[in-house]
Amino acid sequence: MAGFLASVLKNVSSKILSRSFLSTGFESPLGTNLAQRCISTSVASNKYYVKPNYLKRWARRDQKRREMFAEYEQKRGRLRMLSKCDILPSAVRKQAAAELAELPKDSSITRVRNRCVLTDRGRGVIGRFRISRIMFKYYAEKGLIPGVQRSQW
Repeated sequence: MAGFLASVLKNVSSKILSRSFLSTGFESPLGTNLAQRCISTSVASNKYYVKPNYLKRWARRDQKRREMFAEYEQKRGRLRMLSKCDILPSAVRKQAAAELAELPKDSSITRVRNRCVLTDRGRGVIGRFRISRIMFKYYAEKGLIPGVQRSQW
């Protein structure tokens, strides 16, 4: 009995692992093409704006600046504090200022721009939602932003 049970479990597990159980008589009530049907009837791709899966030129540049800022953040902060410290001798302060000037310009936080996560737009970005004013209006009118509704009086 135990050998029979083990062979049945082995047979069932091999069919499940090989994903061939749909062709052996076990039919889904939704059909065999379920994944393709779900993708083709997706509401989001038909009705609403969908961001492309690539970054535009300015967003790629901004991403590079963010990575560079993360790399040099601690070093830049230490050099800034050394160059502004009144207790240290002026020679040390000047050397720290010179080293700070030698760092790449793109490693500064002022070079980083807040951009819309949907359209990569650089202006009119609403900071709390990280989307541009245009996309904010678009999604708010459709009721897709939680907690946001048009004011009525």
